[in-house]
Amino acid sequence: MMKTDEKNPVFDIRDTLEKYACIYRNTTLKIFQYCQETDTYERLDEYLRPVKNITDFKNSGQKYSNVYKDDWKFLTDFLTSREGGTIEVRCINKDGNAGLMTVRGFIAQDKNTGYHYFIGSSRDITREKLQEEFLEERAQKDPLTGLYNRFFGKELIDEYLASRNPYAGCGMMVLDVDYFKNVNDTYGHMFGDEVLKRFAELFVALFDINDVIMRLGGDEFVIFLKDIGHATIMKKAGKLIREVQKLKFPGTTYLATCSVGICFLPENVSGYTYQQLFENADWALYQAKKNGKNRYAFCDNLRHFEDKTEKKQELYEGVEIDARYLHNDIVSTAFEIFEKMSSFQTAIELLMKVIGLKFRLNRITILRTEVAEQKTDRIFQWVSEEDYRLLIDEIHFLKSDFITLFRHNDEYGTVVLQESDLADYSEQGRKNVLQGGAKTVVCAAMYCEGSYTGTIVYVTCREKRLWSREDRKLLGEVTKIISAHYAKNQAFNSVYRGIAAESGWDQLTGLSSFSRFREDVEKMLIGGYGPGHAVIYTDFEKFKRINAKYGYRVGDQILRQFSEYVISVLKTDMDTYFTRAISDHFILFTPYDMDGDPETFALKINQEFLRQMKEKYPDMKLCVRTGIYLITKECANASEAIDAANYARKYAAENCETGVKLYDEELKKQSDAE
Repeated sequence: MMKTDEKNPVFDIRDTLEKYACIYRNTTLKIFQYCQETDTYERLDEYLRPVKNITDFKNSGQKYSNVYKDDWKFLTDFLTSREGGTIEVRCINKDGNAGLMTVRGFIAQDKNTGYHYFIGSSRDITREKLQEEFLEERAQKDPLTGLYNRFFGKELIDEYLASRNPYAGCGMMVLDVDYFKNVNDTYGHMFGDEVLKRFAELFVALFDINDVIMRLGGDEFVIFLKDIGHATIMKKAGKLIREVQKLKFPGTTYLATCSVGICFLPENVSGYTYQQLFENADWALYQAKKNGKNRYAFCDNLRHFEDKTEKKQELYEGVEIDARYLHNDIVSTAFEIFEKMSSFQTAIELLMKVIGLKFRLNRITILRTEVAEQKTDRIFQWVSEEDYRLLIDEIHFLKSDFITLFRHNDEYGTVVLQESDLADYSEQGRKNVLQGGAKTVVCAAMYCEGSYTGTIVYVTCREKRLWSREDRKLLGEVTKIISAHYAKNQAFNSVYRGIAAESGWDQLTGLSSFSRFREDVEKMLIGGYGPGHAVIYTDFEKFKRINAKYGYRVGDQILRQFSEYVISVLKTDMDTYFTRAISDHFILFTPYDMDGDPETFALKINQEFLRQMKEKYPDMKLCVRTGIYLITKECANASEAIDAANYARKYAAENCETGVKLYDEELKKQSDAE
């Protein structure tokens, strides 16, 4: 027997049983034997002597055991089998926590009684399993976000692609956070890490549990969607863009946006790997970022590349806004939008969306007010959700309410109205303010040449909003910009055939829209009134350089002045139609003198206009090209006439300020040959 302490035992080294007992005492093993015929369990000590005996073990043994009730039958079936082996069962540890125990052994038969014994051991492996799971998770997961890391995520995706159902589609999104370097530089890397974790939480909430969500590194992520259709993945991409914009980071002005590239693999297409899909989705991500960020671009199954930025919708979807507008100063953004857009309506719709997103609004309404008649008309509106839409076009108000509102204007021309603080207004006035579930309303006054013309109403509906002095100042400044451009737009439109905002008119020039122009010309040709008319197609060569050098405001001014000048020199407006087809392309349908020379007429117009521009912009190099088609009886439709004039324009003289070319028989033969 052993004579000294457990740490340094001294015993007869030839004593095998003593050696075994020493080993046993230094392990977590528990040794037992179970007689199958008598249903008796015996716990053995280190010298293999019985120290605990339980009869009727299958029925009564559980009360002495820490094995889970649901696993008890599994254990007893294992002990009564004639095979032996190893199993794992759940148990309750001494601390009351769930654990795991392994049971292993073999079957032996007593040669004296013939009874069969299961001789085995049990061991608590809870800590080992936890460590194993921890290490496995560390090998699979990104430590910051808890998402799959790039290595394990790639392995899962390749496994799916190798064995996927051929009748199911799948897709890959590659995503990164817009301007993430600026986030780290402005708020610090700890805040940047918080942004990445919030993105990860959003991905887990938005996508299916079977999808593979992984962090590639930095601010780049991959989301692989299994068993999905083309339309569904596009909807999910749009929702992802919108939900990212809703992320809030208290205590900061940070507004999160992201760019997404998508590659879709349709059903009945196989043989593609993670790397192939990733390269195409990454290409699409580049397109999204190149086109302004805060959007997604789509690459369909390696066959063709197509930008799928969402088309304009009446309700705000977010994906069509250049992310720069969300991060830049709102006043500078307003100036830039009005400068770049050729249409006031397009500009105001975009600007309202930017303001709505930047200030987290639910509705913006531009109201034109007629004080004498005590009514206001809605002329533009943006809403974040359909439920917040203001449905009434015309609103009547009391003079007393108008005076109260006017007196509360601050130095920025704004007044903040809270749902709970409208005691100074009439019941009708309160109803007007609280339409569409409004909680907080900011009214910003609009003026034109010193006269009050209306108001822009900035509304939050979900919750009460406290507006800082700085934010009210910004809204006041933006409202002034909108007022000025609206007044300019109204004044310009009054010159040409009513309000250009009505359907059928180009809002930059006031000319007929291209579709309306083509319809009018078509009617002339069908009626047999075409002969004696000419289609004159003019454009400005490399006009993008003018915009780049002098700015969009100057470029728009030149286009408007050209349309005004052409109208001014026309001898008659009878059976005359004029349109700006696209950008700097103009088409004129007009009668011409059979004895005159239409080429000389067009050349004089171009030369005189260029002379005027030279006086105004001495350093500007404008080049104008014009093609002319004389309508004949054989001309079948408007498109044929327009195409012929456009074809002639392409062959107008080069290397000079203006060139004019008539679509003659030689060009006709050349066109037919092509």
